[in-house]
Amino acid sequence: MSYYYDWQTVDILPYKGLDAKLSYTFEDIPLRDNFDWEEEEINKLEFKVNRGDLYWIIARVELYLGNVTIGDSVLGGILVESIDELKEVFLPELCDMAYTEAQEWYNTNKDFLNSKEFNDNE
Repeated sequence: MSYYYDWQTVDILPYKGLDAKLSYTFEDIPLRDNFDWEEEEINKLEFKVNRGDLYWIIARVELYLGNVTIGDSVLGGILVESIDELKEVFLPELCDMAYTEAQEWYNTNKDFLNSKEFNDNE
């Protein structure tokens, strides 16, 4: 079963003048397909994931300008003990990657955003 589209919002935080929405969903690729570890170690990790002691997830950050998503970043294959660990360890990198995309979006659209036609409609 795939949970890929069942995103759970963790938090919405300010990031460089934008709103950063952190969310996660459960990873649907088997844990053992991502690590070249001993069978015993993989079995222990799978047991902990299935018991709920570890999270095997995909994380996403979306950057919003108002109600418009202008950048996002997704990282899969994350194994953490808590969602707080996700925020502490992975949020900065995900935000930076999404911000790079947001800058590209802005550079592509800045002439329109600064145009008389756009600003007259506000």
